[in-house]
Amino acid sequence: MEFNYTDVKSALKTYFQKELKYKVYKSKVNDKVIYFYNKFNHIKVIKLVDDSSTSLENNELDYIIKQVSDNSSKTKVMKITISESASSNVEEIGDEILVTADAKTIYDELEPYFDSIAKLSISKVSDGLKREQESSLADSDKNDEQLNYFQKFMTDIKTNKVTISWGLLLLFVILPTIFSVIGAMSPELRLFPESSKLVFGGTTYSLSILGGQWWRIFTWGFAPITTNLLMSILFLFIVGVALFRTSKIAENKLKPLKFGISFLLSYVLLGLFASSVLPGVIMSGPLPILGILIGMTAMSSSGEKTPVARWAKYKMIWPMVIIVFITLFTGQWMDLTLVLSGLILGSAFVGLTKVNLKEWNWTYSILILIILAFVVVIMVFLIMDHYIPAQDMNVVVALKYYANNNLFGGVDGANAILEKIGWIGRISPDGNWMPDGVHQEALNSFLKFKIRG
Repeated sequence: MEFNYTDVKSALKTYFQKELKYKVYKSKVNDKVIYFYNKFNHIKVIKLVDDSSTSLENNELDYIIKQVSDNSSKTKVMKITISESASSNVEEIGDEILVTADAKTIYDELEPYFDSIAKLSISKVSDGLKREQESSLADSDKNDEQLNYFQKFMTDIKTNKVTISWGLLLLFVILPTIFSVIGAMSPELRLFPESSKLVFGGTTYSLSILGGQWWRIFTWGFAPITTNLLMSILFLFIVGVALFRTSKIAENKLKPLKFGISFLLSYVLLGLFASSVLPGVIMSGPLPILGILIGMTAMSSSGEKTPVARWAKYKMIWPMVIIVFITLFTGQWMDLTLVLSGLILGSAFVGLTKVNLKEWNWTYSILILIILAFVVVIMVFLIMDHYIPAQDMNVVVALKYYANNNLFGGVDGANAILEKIGWIGRISPDGNWMPDGVHQEALNSFLKFKIRG
């Protein structure tokens, strides 16, 4: 009975996989080529091909050799060419074994290298069985690719192979820690903990919208969680570890460009949302940022069943537990609203990076509607008539801190902001707060003068 290349390839595939425990890698440049690899065998890599082999496969072979090689031993490679026209031959060149054979001579040529070659059984492959084997081979190839990607992904995570995540760690963990130390040195900021958040960049309706300090939409993440130095450092350490780990997963899943753009858009839109729609809220610190990153990571793995996707989803449980724990401890329930909003925005923007216009479906439309809903609500609150909120001592203390330290225009700059907000009170030249716009000592002197007069 005459056997063709497909018959021999099918038999060798079964033999190498079942008897010698080789893994299979199907060529991406030549569907006639198949690789077998096992770093624990004497011959670590085997390349099987017919007469159609080309130089385009060299990069593939080099890649597989690199995956199985180690520095302690040389990598033995065998190249098997099944040819009915060429004469059978075996040639060893360095670490390469070049085998040329047909269905009749393959046993004799491989016997010196594989003691169990007698278990190789070549038979005719029917068209149905051929399709089944090709499908099985494709599945095996896909599983191997996913496993290799998972191993590379885990290596990148463990070795901190990231760029933007280091920047996030600096801006939203290390910088707030420094600001916590500075804030703890001010007695007045310790009396008004929320004002410390505003001093170091936190955002709120009174200052960001009414006071015209729009830059707070970009700096709210730099501010500390609290002025209690011990608690602030403890919380920042716990949240910082979770933030950095989540950021590394998201960046490696999305790659730096998509990760950076999605995060920046989510961060800015969340800052604008909190500033305009939630007037009584002071937003600061890394908790809402952690919410954004959780949403980004979850969406990057949405719909995937790969080992990386399953691992990434599992790793999101601990950050969510941290958010709930800190919220329960501090009693700042509005933080959950901000975290949830960040999670939704992060998910929506990352979801749009996965859009394929040729495969557009209703889920992409929902993502766009979510983002538009945030934008529309923000625009409505910005366009409608602004009301004057009640005087907030946290805002006042923050402006007093700027005035006393000659920041942002000193006293004049602080009073200009108070005037924009619409409050009557002012800050005196010596840095004291005048609730009614007139320094109390000056008012008393004026009254004494009027009485004497």
